[in-house]
Amino acid sequence: MHLRLVLLSVALLAGCQLDPFRLDLGTELDGGPADARPPGGDSGGVVADAPPGGGGDGGPCVGEAERCDGLDNDCDGTADDGFNFQLDPANCGRCGNACDDALANQRGSCVAGECVYACAPGCETACIRTNGGQEACDGLDNDCDCQTDEGFDTDSDPDNCGECLHVCIALHAEPLCVGGECAVGDCEDGFKDVRDDINGCEYRCPIFPPLADDDTCDAVDDDCDGVADEDVPGVGGGCNTGLKGECGPGTLRCVGGDQVCVQRSGAVPELCDGKDNDCDGAIDNGFDKQNDPAHCGASCAVCSYPHGIAGCSAGTCALLACEPGFADADPEAPGCEYACTASGPEVCDGVDNDCDGKTDLADPDLVRPPATFCASRGTCAGATLGCSAPPTGCGDPTVAWRCVYPAPTQLDACGNLATQESLCDGKDNDCDNAVDDAFSQVGTPCDDGGLGICKSSGSFACDPADPTKQNVICKISSPGQTARAERCNGLDDDCDGTTDDDAIDDMVHVAVPGALDFWIYQYEASRPDATAASAGSSAARSCSRAGVLPWALVDWNDARAACAAAQKRLCSEQEWQLACGGAAVTLYPYGNSYDADACNGNDYDPNCTGADDDRALPAGAAHGCPKPAQSACVSSFGGAGSIFDMSGNLREWTDTAVGDDDELRRIRGGGYDNVADALTCEFSFWSQDPDSFYFNLGFRCCADEGDEP
Repeated sequence: MHLRLVLLSVALLAGCQLDPFRLDLGTELDGGPADARPPGGDSGGVVADAPPGGGGDGGPCVGEAERCDGLDNDCDGTADDGFNFQLDPANCGRCGNACDDALANQRGSCVAGECVYACAPGCETACIRTNGGQEACDGLDNDCDCQTDEGFDTDSDPDNCGECLHVCIALHAEPLCVGGECAVGDCEDGFKDVRDDINGCEYRCPIFPPLADDDTCDAVDDDCDGVADEDVPGVGGGCNTGLKGECGPGTLRCVGGDQVCVQRSGAVPELCDGKDNDCDGAIDNGFDKQNDPAHCGASCAVCSYPHGIAGCSAGTCALLACEPGFADADPEAPGCEYACTASGPEVCDGVDNDCDGKTDLADPDLVRPPATFCASRGTCAGATLGCSAPPTGCGDPTVAWRCVYPAPTQLDACGNLATQESLCDGKDNDCDNAVDDAFSQVGTPCDDGGLGICKSSGSFACDPADPTKQNVICKISSPGQTARAERCNGLDDDCDGTTDDDAIDDMVHVAVPGALDFWIYQYEASRPDATAASAGSSAARSCSRAGVLPWALVDWNDARAACAAAQKRLCSEQEWQLACGGAAVTLYPYGNSYDADACNGNDYDPNCTGADDDRALPAGAAHGCPKPAQSACVSSFGGAGSIFDMSGNLREWTDTAVGDDDELRRIRGGGYDNVADALTCEFSFWSQDPDSFYFNLGFRCCADEGDEP
């Protein structure tokens, strides 16, 4: 409670203007008296005396959802489990302790089992003192303390009941205010409240103090209840005058100090009303209530139906028939209220054929055409049935079934489907299962006339910018690229109409003083359309390109032709070996000691999983586990550049012939399935017939000075 009072003080010092809300300090902020808390107090609600699984009366416990009420509702041995008394604003510290707003413009929350309040935003408005700074009951914050009308109880103050200045008044009684509503308190001596339409105690007692009972026949209200002689035994009850019929019953009254049996009525001519009006001892004599429609049944009703013929049968009115031209369309309405002549089942013709008060579409009994009556293809999907007359000038004006097609279905002036659509909009507007069939060019391939990679392509489509929906344009779906320097990739990169012309291959200049001077592919030869995932299929020429799979399964003849197409030649065995050892002339491209992770040989694990998955890798790929930043399988020539994969990956054809008849060609460099000794730059064991080809056999090209890229 102290914490909330501090918060209230802070709010008041900050100038919080709470008007027009009420400030109610009547609620105990500490959570109420101790005896209102559930069993278990603030300890979490565990009931020590309740046996686990047992009912409160010692019987078996019937489990249900746990409630915060101090009881073990779910029969698990713990009461109120699942409720957070530390943070739950509805049960803060104990069940039922809700941190509702204590003051206007405040918000409450539960922190560590205690309700904490803070002044809400918007309380910092200016305030002007009125009424001399003294709070009055006028709906204003006169003393500017962020509270309005404090000290005034409009729930119980009869001078300010329900609202300020609403004064309660009671005649001859104490005025009260209860729950904001005026009420009447105790009456003044000698007065009593006997009438609800007068506010107060308006009745003056003839005798005061009044007697306990008014049981004497003296025409005086002895007990001051507004009625005289009402407690006299027998008065007001029935009595018998000794006459017959309606003349016999009477009422016992106090008349002149005596009790008299007063006759209720006298004899009159007999009526059909269930009474003996003529007091002859016979009720409704002279009336046939079983068959007479003018006096039918116990109530002697007059049977009558609008536009209908009425009858009485066994004392009940009945509609025998309708007048010609009328029908009984509404069973709840009496008689034959509907002017109609039935002609058969309800059909779409603008007439209420079955005379049930509902015509055409409004009648659930309407006979409808089959589902195939309207077209449902193209834009006709979702068509609805209409029952109406056609537009003026469209033939027979009779009301009949007509199909209502949604836009943009093309229709003629009479609402019928067009014989041929005339719009190019990507829709089947004439519902013939063909989209834009009047525009045969739509959907066929097209391009912008560019060359090579610069060409943009797509297909013909309707022009969305054409308001007439008549034009067809080439809709580009694959935009062309910007022209660039020609590369060996099977594409016309410079957009001059020729593929791979003037393409520059990646090559390294190898010059050994006193020996050879030549250029060699920096990477194993690849096909122009090769990628990192596919070796490609084009045999137009060879390429030297990093990051793509090398050209395998190639015989010597095709390798030689591919180099020639690139204006190069197959390297000789001597050129190949000089290039492999690098400028330092080492045993392996990377040095004189074998490193299983440097190049892609039999001992290399491409996926670093230990599995035997020998395969070729993209040219220049980095090897090792884990993968290094760059390849270690490099034959280095310093500033002239580096050559990749001279050891491992693929074995390579050379142009050097061996054998007596030059029928074999030398193969150098190890492949991905060769061991250490076969991966050296000096290994020259292999020779194959020029027509041979293998999965681990590729090539690379060389060029002389002047033929380099």
